[in-house]
Amino acid sequence: MGLVRIAALNLFIFLVSGESENDDITCNPNITIKGGRITLSNGGEVGSTLRYICPFGFYTYPVPSRTCRRNGQWSLMRNDHGRITSKAECRAFKCPTPSIEQGAFFPISVSYAVGDTVSFECDDGYSLWGSKNRTCLINGRWNGTTAVCQGGLDSCPNPGIPAGSSKSGTNYGFNDKVKYLCLHNLVLIGSNERICLETGEWSGSEPVCQHIYSFDLPEEVASHFSASFSRFLSESKINSEAKEQDGSHGRKLILGQNQKLHIYILLDVSGSITKEDFQNAVAAVTQFVTMIKQFEVGVSYGLVMFGSRTHVEINIAHDDVSDSDSVLQVLPTLKYEDVTKYSNAGTNMTGALKTVLEMMVLQKAAMKNKQLEWRDVRHAILIFTDGRNNVGGNPKPMMDRIRQFLDIENVGEDFLDVYVFGLGSDTSKEEVNSIASQKNNERHVFFMQKEELTTVFNSMLGDQWILTAAHCFEYLPEGNTDSRVIFVGASNTKVQLEIDRVIKHPNYNLTGKVEMGIQEFYDYDIALVKIKSKLKFSTFIRPICLPCTVDTSVALRISQTKPTCADHERELIPTLGTVEAKFIQKTRKHELKNVKIKTGASERASCEQDALKAAIYVNVSNVKDVVTDRFLCTGGSKKNPEVISCKGDSGGPLYIQKLYRYIQVGIVSWGVVNLCEQSYLPDHARDFHINLFKVMDWLKQHLGDSTRFLGQ
Repeated sequence: MGLVRIAALNLFIFLVSGESENDDITCNPNITIKGGRITLSNGGEVGSTLRYICPFGFYTYPVPSRTCRRNGQWSLMRNDHGRITSKAECRAFKCPTPSIEQGAFFPISVSYAVGDTVSFECDDGYSLWGSKNRTCLINGRWNGTTAVCQGGLDSCPNPGIPAGSSKSGTNYGFNDKVKYLCLHNLVLIGSNERICLETGEWSGSEPVCQHIYSFDLPEEVASHFSASFSRFLSESKINSEAKEQDGSHGRKLILGQNQKLHIYILLDVSGSITKEDFQNAVAAVTQFVTMIKQFEVGVSYGLVMFGSRTHVEINIAHDDVSDSDSVLQVLPTLKYEDVTKYSNAGTNMTGALKTVLEMMVLQKAAMKNKQLEWRDVRHAILIFTDGRNNVGGNPKPMMDRIRQFLDIENVGEDFLDVYVFGLGSDTSKEEVNSIASQKNNERHVFFMQKEELTTVFNSMLGDQWILTAAHCFEYLPEGNTDSRVIFVGASNTKVQLEIDRVIKHPNYNLTGKVEMGIQEFYDYDIALVKIKSKLKFSTFIRPICLPCTVDTSVALRISQTKPTCADHERELIPTLGTVEAKFIQKTRKHELKNVKIKTGASERASCEQDALKAAIYVNVSNVKDVVTDRFLCTGGSKKNPEVISCKGDSGGPLYIQKLYRYIQVGIVSWGVVNLCEQSYLPDHARDFHINLFKVMDWLKQHLGDSTRFLGQ
């Protein structure tokens, strides 16, 4: 088998090398988009992809990407009228027009921009179900739920008309049907036809009409997916007893002690998937598997990579490597450069699903003497793809074969859940929707845009505490927070919060060493800010992972039975040379910057010594008078100069990334020079950050009621 593969590879190389006439052909890399930027997958070479990138809340028009053709030209773009155009631009999302029967909504407008709100009311004799007021969100979708005016005594309630759609069918009795059609080039996600069931519910899932390039907000994905999968897992004992008592077949996965859950994870690594897309998918899978570990169910995993070809990374038939712990060990080792060798640029989702079916067939054969146990196995398939299937044909027939093999029509929909996560900006929504499960009151299809780390320049600890630098409140009288506010979030979505109180570390004293000739002393430069009302988390406002907590132990997957704070410190900032870290540079468009914490003895000493080159410390002879062991040092380096913080970045978090999680280890405090706007930085350009491990007792004192801390 190996010789055959080598021969095929040599043939491929020969064919490619034979096309010498294309070797020198390139496309113009200096393409622009109004209001955005571009990325190139392989420079301007033939076959490379040009992707248009727009700011959050905008979409690319008329296309999200272009391909370099063999004639040295980028693929053509056509506008809404079918005419060829050479100009691309970023356009703001708008929400589709709502609709309601036996009622009205206002204001009525041709289009609705982000932030616009509509209100609904019903005619006399009808009651309003759903949201009375809905606001247009930044991704071009309405918040809340479809407003419906209910008034009849039909078997099923009026299913309503989702925004941007039309509905045919006005009878809602048993076996009656309604059909939906999206207007104005919107894409239907969910069921386009629903039937009124004996139970008084509608079959399938509620349809929504989405802009072709719209995406799900991360909080939407988390909310809908966790709700659906929790139904799939939770309350097993209660529902098992209920089923025995009343024959109920409600939407719950009933897993007994000896029953199993088989989860198949399919990762698209085709040429259309970028490195960022792949990393986001792996991060999501890691979080998912970590979540499943919390449930007391027997789970086996299959992990499949697919492009033009399919590769089984974890075979569900191998019990010794298919459990949660094994999967969590494999995921961090997956490298984009390694897995893309299975792609050959194509996407063969049909082949990936065929691999899943083959694993199912083998599993059933292995359990031929345990057919009752096999029939009790529940199956879930998670697919991460851009949906641009260009090899192997339409994947829906293969998904239908899986359903037939599992006899879903007879055993029930609860035995199979198919979730599809669309990656990238040009996902084929229709194709993705065709293979996902359609279940009432649930969502199984999600479209994900690259999620940047929250651009909050303070760290949210829970929903009422913010961690920052004490010197940010230097001139705030103790206890006086009247008229004081703080802003969190990205520049275009800032949230203003009223401060309840500010708690500075009791040992912080900026002028504590003036008598020694030290005008500013930043030791213990840390403060907690409590806001008056609980903060609602969003795309740009997220809670932070704090070290020395139970939750962070789970995220780090520390194996000790009783992990300690010292274990976290050894894991996150080991004293071996340097440690990769990140901080958010506010003045550079809220960019996440990479730095190195100097943790080795010689590296740390050299870094700290440069503190004396700061203008305010030129007369200080002993560096320990200004840099205590409560500081972490970054910056400098002759060979590879690091970025430094700018004026205004103080109080922001210093992060370390572990297993796709960001854990705060420090707070940006002060820097030797304020030269971040310059392209050239001197070797002594250093930054100093308060080390959270050195002030953990103080954090526990104030956050102990809301955060589960570890022992020392």
